[in-house]
Amino acid sequence: MKKYNISFAGAGRLAGILCRELCSKGHTIDMVVSPEGGRGPALAEECNAGWSDAMVFPESTRVIFIAVPDSMIRGVLKHIKCSESAIIVHTSGSTGLDIFPENFLRTGVFYPLQTFSHGRKLNFENLP
Repeated sequence: MKKYNISFAGAGRLAGILCRELCSKGHTIDMVVSPEGGRGPALAEECNAGWSDAMVFPESTRVIFIAVPDSMIRGVLKHIKCSESAIIVHTSGSTGLDIFPENFLRTGVFYPLQTFSHGRKLNFENLP
Protein backbone atom coordinates (compact mmCIF):
# COMPACT_ATOMS: atom_id res chain seq x y z
CA MET A 1 0.00 0.00 0.00
CA LYS A 2 1.33 3.43 -0.95
CA LYS A 3 1.92 5.74 2.03
CA TYR A 4 0.93 9.41 1.92
CA ASN A 5 1.67 12.59 3.84
CA ILE A 6 -1.71 13.76 5.09
CA SER A 7 -2.96 16.85 6.90
CA PHE A 8 -6.26 17.76 8.52
CA ALA A 9 -8.24 20.97 8.78
CA GLY A 10 -10.33 20.20 11.84
CA ALA A 11 -9.84 18.07 14.92
CA GLY A 12 -13.34 16.97 15.82
CA ARG A 13 -14.75 13.47 15.98
CA LEU A 14 -14.42 12.54 12.30
CA ALA A 15 -10.99 14.17 11.88
CA GLY A 16 -9.76 12.41 15.01
CA ILE A 17 -10.94 8.98 13.92
CA LEU A 18 -9.56 9.34 10.39
CA CYS A 19 -6.28 10.84 11.59
CA ARG A 20 -5.65 8.05 14.09
CA GLU A 21 -6.61 5.32 11.62
CA LEU A 22 -4.46 6.66 8.80
CA CYS A 23 -1.53 7.15 11.20
CA SER A 24 -1.90 3.58 12.47
CA LYS A 25 -1.72 2.34 8.86
CA GLY A 26 1.67 4.00 8.37
CA HIS A 27 0.71 7.26 6.70
CA THR A 28 2.56 10.36 7.86
CA ILE A 29 0.35 12.99 9.44
CA ASP A 30 2.03 16.30 8.67
CA MET A 31 -0.29 18.82 10.27
CA VAL A 32 -3.51 19.22 12.23
CA VAL A 33 -5.02 22.68 11.90
CA SER A 34 -7.67 23.70 14.39
CA PRO A 35 -8.61 26.65 16.59
CA GLU A 36 -6.48 27.36 19.63
CA GLY A 37 -7.89 25.81 22.78
CA GLY A 38 -9.48 22.89 20.95
CA ARG A 39 -8.58 19.23 20.51
CA GLY A 40 -6.03 19.86 17.76
CA PRO A 41 -2.83 19.97 19.80
CA ALA A 42 -3.61 16.67 21.56
CA LEU A 43 -4.56 14.96 18.27
CA ALA A 44 -1.40 16.26 16.60
CA GLU A 45 0.75 14.99 19.46
CA GLU A 46 -0.95 11.59 19.38
CA CYS A 47 -0.19 11.25 15.65
CA ASN A 48 3.30 12.80 15.82
CA ALA A 49 2.17 15.75 13.69
CA GLY A 50 2.53 19.49 13.81
CA TRP A 51 -0.33 21.69 14.99
CA SER A 52 -1.33 25.20 13.96
CA ASP A 53 -4.33 27.48 14.03
CA ALA A 54 -3.40 28.86 10.57
CA MET A 55 -4.48 27.10 7.36
CA VAL A 56 -0.93 26.79 6.06
CA PHE A 57 0.08 23.25 5.14
CA PRO A 58 3.58 21.86 4.51
CA GLU A 59 4.73 21.32 0.93
CA SER A 60 5.10 17.61 1.78
CA THR A 61 1.33 17.22 2.35
CA ARG A 62 -0.26 15.27 -0.51
CA VAL A 63 -3.81 14.98 0.88
CA ILE A 64 -5.69 17.53 3.00
CA PHE A 65 -8.91 16.46 4.69
CA ILE A 66 -11.32 19.32 5.45
CA ALA A 67 -13.21 17.78 8.38
CA VAL A 68 -15.20 20.69 9.78
CA PRO A 69 -18.94 21.41 10.08
CA ASP A 70 -20.56 21.96 6.67
CA SER A 71 -21.19 25.64 7.39
CA MET A 72 -17.44 26.22 7.87
CA ILE A 73 -16.09 24.53 4.72
CA ARG A 74 -16.25 27.61 2.48
CA GLY A 75 -14.43 29.76 5.04
CA VAL A 76 -11.72 27.16 5.55
CA LEU A 77 -11.17 26.85 1.79
CA LYS A 78 -10.67 30.62 1.48
CA HIS A 79 -7.70 30.51 3.85
CA ILE A 80 -5.85 27.35 2.76
CA LYS A 81 -2.27 27.72 1.62
CA CYS A 82 -0.77 24.50 0.30
CA SER A 83 1.15 22.89 -2.54
CA GLU A 84 -0.56 23.09 -5.94
CA SER A 85 -0.22 19.32 -6.19
CA ALA A 86 -2.11 18.64 -2.93
CA ILE A 87 -5.42 16.80 -3.14
CA ILE A 88 -8.03 18.63 -1.06
CA VAL A 89 -11.14 16.77 0.02
CA HIS A 90 -14.02 17.69 2.27
CA THR A 91 -16.00 15.19 4.33
CA SER A 92 -19.53 16.53 3.82
CA GLY A 93 -22.17 14.30 2.27
CA SER A 94 -24.40 17.28 1.51
CA THR A 95 -21.82 19.58 -0.11
CA GLY A 96 -20.74 19.24 -3.72
CA LEU A 97 -17.50 19.81 -5.56
CA ASP A 98 -18.67 23.24 -6.70
CA ILE A 99 -17.68 24.65 -3.29
CA PHE A 100 -13.98 24.42 -4.17
CA PRO A 101 -12.32 27.56 -5.54
CA GLU A 102 -11.05 27.27 -9.14
CA ASN A 103 -7.42 27.53 -8.04
CA PHE A 104 -7.63 24.10 -6.36
CA LEU A 105 -6.89 21.68 -9.17
CA ARG A 106 -7.25 18.35 -7.32
CA THR A 107 -10.40 18.12 -5.22
CA GLY A 108 -12.87 15.57 -4.01
CA VAL A 109 -15.39 14.44 -1.44
CA PHE A 110 -14.49 11.76 1.10
CA TYR A 111 -17.78 10.75 2.64
CA PRO A 112 -17.81 7.26 4.13
CA LEU A 113 -21.31 5.90 4.67
CA GLN A 114 -20.77 5.33 8.36
CA THR A 115 -21.62 6.93 11.68
CA PHE A 116 -18.52 7.95 13.61
CA SER A 117 -19.13 7.77 17.36
CA HIS A 118 -16.74 8.44 20.23
CA GLY A 119 -15.41 5.27 21.82
CA ARG A 120 -16.71 2.96 19.09
CA LYS A 121 -14.02 0.95 17.29
CA LEU A 122 -14.65 0.75 13.56
CA ASN A 123 -13.45 -1.89 11.16
CA PHE A 124 -12.16 0.24 8.30
CA GLU A 125 -11.69 -2.83 6.12
CA ASN A 126 -15.48 -3.14 5.71
CA LEU A 127 -16.28 0.57 5.53
CA PRO A 128 -18.43 1.45 2.49
